[in-house]
Amino acid sequence: MMLFKVHRHGRSTLVSVCSDDLLGKKFREEKNLLDVNNHFFGGEKLPLSELKNILQEFDNVTLVGNDVVDEAVRRGFIKIESIKVVKGVKWGICLKG
Repeated sequence: MMLFKVHRHGRSTLVSVCSDDLLGKKFREEKNLLDVNNHFFGGEKLPLSELKNILQEFDNVTLVGNDVVDEAVRRGFIKIESIKVVKGVKWGICLKG
């Protein structure tokens, strides 16, 4: 399962998606901090199978979690070389347009 949240600020839209088991956790490695906080990531719980629809609909998506990122890579929405890893947790940004 994953969590999905839409953030709208004026005319821009940013979407956050994370693996549901990561919500509320922080991962720190050297100077990198990955904060999977409720404010940004806490949203609607959906099955991973819905990720394709989200990535097709929105242009700016932040992805956190190995299963979420791997699915985005598998579907061709994000390139492997753009993925970051903090304490074994993958994250990336899918930008279109």
